[in-house]
Amino acid sequence: MGIDLQNIAGTNNSSPPPPKKKAIRIVANADFREHSLPLFKQLGILPFSKLHEYCLGKFMYREHNNLAPVKIMGDILYNHNVHDYKTRGVGNIHARYYRTQIVANSFINKGRYHWQMIPDDIREVNTLQSFSGQLQRYLGMQIALAT
Repeated sequence: MGIDLQNIAGTNNSSPPPPKKKAIRIVANADFREHSLPLFKQLGILPFSKLHEYCLGKFMYREHNNLAPVKIMGDILYNHNVHDYKTRGVGNIHARYYRTQIVANSFINKGRYHWQMIPDDIREVNTLQSFSGQLQRYLGMQIALAT
């Protein structure tokens, strides 16, 4: 159940392009066959995949700093709580094993994964507003590097 993000993201080659890409091409007065990623970069808009990462990052920041109205993830378990010895990722969130792929691909588990990918200097920012701005710039730079 839920939304099929595979088809929304445009990974299925037989489906028409997502409405956001079509709208970007119209706003930029671009040909309908032109690549959309440079247009997103030109207009300063995050594509759907990066927007998803941005929302996951904000969610994890709220969870990590106890700013969420309801604690969805429960207590976050870190590697130093699990292992008695020093590991490379001692400060990282502990990656748990899940029996089914549905749970492994859940929003919360994807949030844990994406949280690890955000640089430490952005994760350790004091306010949600500055975190949001820095995360958006970081994701925008990833788009610039991809084009």
